[in-house]
Amino acid sequence: MFIRWIFSIVFIFLVAVASAQVQIQDPLSGKILSVSKYGGINGNPFLFEKWMEGEVILKQGKYINLQLKYDAFSNTLYFNKNGELFEFQDEVISFLLMPDKKEESKHQLFVKGLEAGDLRKNQFVQVLHNGRIGLYKLTVVFVSEMNKINEGVVKTFQKSERYYFKVNDRLELIRFNKKDVMAFLADRSAEVENYATAAGLSFKKELDIVKILEFHNSLK
Repeated sequence: MFIRWIFSIVFIFLVAVASAQVQIQDPLSGKILSVSKYGGINGNPFLFEKWMEGEVILKQGKYINLQLKYDAFSNTLYFNKNGELFEFQDEVISFLLMPDKKEESKHQLFVKGLEAGDLRKNQFVQVLHNGRIGLYKLTVVFVSEMNKINEGVVKTFQKSERYYFKVNDRLELIRFNKKDVMAFLADRSAEVENYATAAGLSFKKELDIVKILEFHNSLK
C-alpha cells in the first residue's frame, strides 16, 4: 500500500512537470487587421474581394474548411473569424483557394520559396502548371497616385501580373508571345506548333499557355 501511494505521488508530480513544460499554441489566433491600415486608398489590395473557402499548410500541419482572403499588397493571408480579418500566428507555407470546391480544375495553389529578379522568396506565387517546364504567376498590387482637380492626390490600388517559367529549378520571367514561349519549347517545336494551331490556342492567353505546356509535358 505504501509503495502504491509513493508511485501515485511520483506520477502526479511527473504529469505536473510535463504540463508545465508543454505550451499549446493555436496557430489560428493571430492579430486582427486594423481597419485603418489602408485608409485613404481607393479599391482594395485583395486578390479576391470575397471570402473564399480554402486550405492552409503551416509548419504545424494542414488546416481545412477555412474562409480565406489573400492581401497581395502586403503578401499576407487572412482567415475569417467572426467576420473579421485575422492573420495566422505561425508561418504559412502554402495555401489553396477553392472558388468551387467540387471543381479541382478551378482550385488555385499558392506557394513561396521561389526567387528570380524582383520575385522574393517570401512572396506567394500561384502554381499554374507543374511539369518539365513549370508556370507560375505573381500578382503584384501597388498604389498609384494621381493629382485630381479639387481632390488633390488620389491613391488607388492597382494590379499587374508577372509570369515565370521554371526550368531545372531556375525561374525565368516570361512574356506571353509565341517567340518567347517557343524558345523554351524548342526541343519539340514542330509538335507544339502543330498542336497549338490545330487546337486554336493563343500564345498570349494564360489558360492556353497552360494547355500548351501540358501537351509539351505529355511528349516523350
